[in-house]
Amino acid sequence: MIEWIIGIAGIVTLFALLGLFYHKDDTLDKGEVRRSIAISITVVFIITLAYSISSDNVGEHFLSLLKWAFSIVMAFYFGSRVVERVAEKLKP
Repeated sequence: MIEWIIGIAGIVTLFALLGLFYHKDDTLDKGEVRRSIAISITVVFIITLAYSISSDNVGEHFLSLLKWAFSIVMAFYFGSRVVERVAEKLKP
């Protein structure tokens, strides 16, 4: 049951943030989508960690996979921002 709650929390967070960042001219910047994904993965990660501290029902393998997913999302989030900024500075 808790897996469903964690999944729903991540999806609701993602769509709530996308709705919050949605512009009046019906556009979404890719930075806003990237930010929404990173925040929703962070919310799922924090909820799962909190649940794993209070309960032994979360498998160690699942927690390990979630840590890797969180690390990869954060690496791509910050890495792509750096690449965008360098590309902007290199443009004539």
